[in-house]
Amino acid sequence: MATTTAERRRELRVSELERLRAGIGGRLVSVQATPLLGGIDTATYRLAAVGPDSKVTELVLRCYRDSERERAVERARRDEALLRAISIRFPFVPRPVLGDPDGKLLGEPLIVLTWIPGSPSRPPRSMTARSHWIDEFARPLATLHAVGASDLPTGIRRDEPAGAVLAGVEQRAKDDPISRPILAALHRLLPGMTLGPPSLLHHDYWWGNTVWAKGRLTGVVDWSSARIGDPRKDLALARADLAVSFDLAATVELAARYEQIRGPVGDLRFWDLVWAVVARQSIDQWLTGYRELGLSSVSRGEAQARIAAFAKQALR
Repeated sequence: MATTTAERRRELRVSELERLRAGIGGRLVSVQATPLLGGIDTATYRLAAVGPDSKVTELVLRCYRDSERERAVERARRDEALLRAISIRFPFVPRPVLGDPDGKLLGEPLIVLTWIPGSPSRPPRSMTARSHWIDEFARPLATLHAVGASDLPTGIRRDEPAGAVLAGVEQRAKDDPISRPILAALHRLLPGMTLGPPSLLHHDYWWGNTVWAKGRLTGVVDWSSARIGDPRKDLALARADLAVSFDLAATVELAARYEQIRGPVGDLRFWDLVWAVVARQSIDQWLTGYRELGLSSVSRGEAQARIAAFAKQALR
């Protein structure tokens, strides 16, 4: 993982841009790159690729700057294969233009994607705007979960069983008065846990990984965590994030809108509580992502209180 924001936002050198131009091909005359905000373990750039007729094509470059080289290579290779497979079925995904998982061009694994116009849109505070925003936010998630395992590359990873997920979460959990009852409830819920029909999960679906233009959600980005699993896990993560960055009512509204599109989802408590524990562990990382996208009004203490309220809602 890149250790600083400056490293993830560094300008590309002229020699690197020239190698990108040659790699992308298509008789390009030049390529310019502008660092983009967002992302914690990747560096993302907006590319302006100029053709011989001076026409500019917008693209996106993702460089995988993970501290573990093998992991970065695997992520880049997996992302490219997945995006090529689902871009014909899921209209909100960027399409790969160039893949270089071995890092031959820039010395680090990378992928070049089509540009989806727009930018992340944080939840609005206006009551008149929030309903539309939640409708837009729910629609791609419900559409994504209609993609079944048979539609996906054979190499896509499958999520761990619920018991293994709980074991991993418990191992990293804080031993405090808030986490202890959550973990106890998870152990009570686990024996009766039934998984939903396996489908494609984004596994990091929050508004910072969505692209909006003219009030519409037009794209979903950052597919490095995608896998096959229980769709309720994806929905619960989106709810946990809204509990922190929006409010508890938004978590209820999101589930209701999702069910209007996909049908009843069943019991969300187990996955809600899993993500509540994860959020408590990762809150500093979450807040860094919020700040980079312009949401700086949520303090660390307030974020922790909102996570506790989200967990309490599930414990009722």
